[in-house]
Amino acid sequence: MTASKPDLVNDVYDLKKLEDLVERRTPKRPTRRLVAKTPAEFLARMVQLHFVFGLGPRIMPYREEWIDAINSTQRPDGTWPTAHGCPYCPLMSATGYVTSALWYLGGRPRRRLRTVERLADRRSLRRWLEALNWGHPWGGAGHECIGLTQAMANLGISSRGTVQTVLDFVNERMREPRTGIIARGRFKEPGDQQFGSTFAFGIIFEFFKADFPWAERLVEFILSRQHPSGSWSREFPGGSYNMDAAWMLSRWTRHGSKHRAAAEAALRRLARWLKGEVARLRGAEKEAALLSIATTLLLLQEVFPSESHANRVWRYACDMTIHP
Repeated sequence: MTASKPDLVNDVYDLKKLEDLVERRTPKRPTRRLVAKTPAEFLARMVQLHFVFGLGPRIMPYREEWIDAINSTQRPDGTWPTAHGCPYCPLMSATGYVTSALWYLGGRPRRRLRTVERLADRRSLRRWLEALNWGHPWGGAGHECIGLTQAMANLGISSRGTVQTVLDFVNERMREPRTGIIARGRFKEPGDQQFGSTFAFGIIFEFFKADFPWAERLVEFILSRQHPSGSWSREFPGGSYNMDAAWMLSRWTRHGSKHRAAAEAALRRLARWLKGEVARLRGAEKEAALLSIATTLLLLQEVFPSESHANRVWRYACDMTIHP
């Protein structure tokens, strides 16, 4: 009898069921009712979900309708209204999401994004950076900086100088020297903001292949913060903590790091914790939780490719366009 292949990710949850769930919960066509009640940023996330889960062909017959729907609420200054009441949806972040969706669809904004274009000037960019909410470095400044670099990359605006200015600013102002965490002096204990902001700016370093010499120290710090349960959060599904930790351990140990074995062991503990928590859920509660841990499962696939057998090729959004 032939032994079955190990399948760490499907052992947490059947990936085919998760793919089917995404297909059921995300429309393939933007109806008038959907467009009328949904901010452009959330329409953009629906588009993005399709491409992350290998479902892009499902919506491409309707690509012009999606492009028109997203562009229908663009304002004269080139921006889109942000989602009302969403603390993690600042203006530039929303612009990044929307331009990414248009990029996936092969479309362009209806109007020029003058707000983005003017920040290609370094003096204007420094003033913009100074004015950001650095007391809220993840949902505030982190999301805004990712949105800016994301929009520039999507639109073909020269971004290398912009990225270097952003990263220099972060290194000077926000990096905590001992651990490398990008949220210096803001909080007594590392938590959501520290993990999130380090993840956010780490994506910029990774996507633009910028020098990141303190990655080893960060990995050591992240490993030290894992709870005995295997999670980085005391609550399920622990979406932001666990996703951020999994991304950082995957990306910052994959090129000969001395911490690779420890990172893999930590992520196996996380997988066991997720499996136990998912097994306790039922019905709609399960659907909501599964969607929130989908990115963590995707990253586990990346670390353990021989132990993960999805029906489609999943692609992490950060590797298609820079993404928060």
